Amino acid sequence: MKFKRMERFERAAWTQRGLAMATSKPARLAKKLQEKYPLISDQLPAPKPFDADAELSRRQSLLDSTEARQRAHEARCWRKARGNFFRATPDQQEAIRSTWKGWRGPLTAFYFGYVVDVATGEYEARCQRARDKERARSMEIRARERQAQTLQLQFA
Repeated sequence: MKFKRMERFERAAWTQRGLAMATSKPARLAKKLQEKYPLISDQLPAPKPFDADAELSRRQSLLDSTEARQRAHEARCWRKARGNFFRATPDQQEAIRSTWKGWRGPLTAFYFGYVVDVATGEYEARCQRARDKERARSMEIRARERQAQTLQLQFA
């Protein structure tokens, strides 16, 4: 099966503009609070000094955790799609292979899962369950509306 590898994030780095904005952020927030609460502005705490290295390391750790979470999600999707593929019948597997071979969209786990679901009939079953759920919800809403109308007529 062909697939596109998930690219790694770039390391966090400061641009001149980004560093200037981050450096001036505490002062901007203090000014905004002073304008919003002029009567108690003298009691507001002074802005803390900006530490560029600490902020850069915070941003990098945030990027790292986000990337790890996204990569883990992508891996779970691949495992699920491949498991569904190998549970399919040989005819369905051949249909999936031919569809995936000619696939012009992104070669990601999500699209492979879609191709597998369509070929195995899971996609249509999921759509039918959603339609049934929506139909039941609509019937419940209509019943509540009729009940509300009946109550209004009784008290009118």
